[in-house]
Amino acid sequence: MKDSVVLCEDGLSFAFETLTCMPHFTKRIETTEGSSVFYFNRIYTVNGTRYHVSVRNNSGIHYFMMEDRNGSWVISNTSTLPNWIMEREKELEKAIIEHLSID
Repeated sequence: MKDSVVLCEDGLSFAFETLTCMPHFTKRIETTEGSSVFYFNRIYTVNGTRYHVSVRNNSGIHYFMMEDRNGSWVISNTSTLPNWIMEREKELEKAIIEHLSID
């Protein structure tokens, strides 16, 4: 791919890395905010596979990335996320692992 910016299905563009958007999946997870549907988009970057994740609640839509660090899928940009998402990091990791096992 020549360009350094790719426009993904969800309308977000990422600069400075060549990305390929891949099929997505969803997972409903119980949180302190109630039952929430998390949307996962797998992307391949020059730095490895990552997941762009989005979830909506009463305060709006939250976007974040998850990456594989030493064999564990972790949220890579934690500073702007509410606690109810951070508290579910292990469940989000489990959803990714489950998806990878059937892919």
